[in-house]
Amino acid sequence: MSETRINEIIVAAIDFGTTFSGYAYSYRKEYLRDPLQIYSNRWDGQILPQAPTVLLFNSEKTESYFGFEAEEKYDGLIKRKEHKDWRYFRFKMDLHREKKLTRKMTIKDAQGRNMPAVEVFAAAIRHLKNHFMEQAKLRVKIQENEVRWVITVPAIWSDDAKEFMVVAAEMVCRHTSFKMQPYNSSIRGFFMVI
Repeated sequence: MSETRINEIIVAAIDFGTTFSGYAYSYRKEYLRDPLQIYSNRWDGQILPQAPTVLLFNSEKTESYFGFEAEEKYDGLIKRKEHKDWRYFRFKMDLHREKKLTRKMTIKDAQGRNMPAVEVFAAAIRHLKNHFMEQAKLRVKIQENEVRWVITVPAIWSDDAKEFMVVAAEMVCRHTSFKMQPYNSSIRGFFMVI
């Protein structure tokens, strides 16, 4: 097996899960000494390294919230009976259920309204990516181009679903390209390298 050359300062992996999503990362120098030296995020006020795979948009889609923040915000909106114009999504397995995915596919929010699925997934990737960058900049001086991004997807997903994630990821990282690669066959998953 050929060795992968890593030129970036940090490798950050976004993991989309059915219930929870998050990221982990490794610094290049530490990886070269110990490939198992990996860090994961802790969300503010939470003990879990991952956040619920949920997204909340306002009606104009100019505001969005992810994970615990989305759940808390939506719960507050419901209690105040102000949630009707908001778009709340628990969405990941929709990709696996669809037989044929296209860029025009829509998914329903909690109130049954459709929204382009690629926009929802791109927003989730954007939130995870931005959260990582904010946290990383607290520790080291780093630019976005100094991070190698990886996105994991379950192996049970169809090729169309995996390609769909590539499209969503490229919407967030416009100056990069993705490719699918299998990882640890015992896990039966795939990852996309940006």
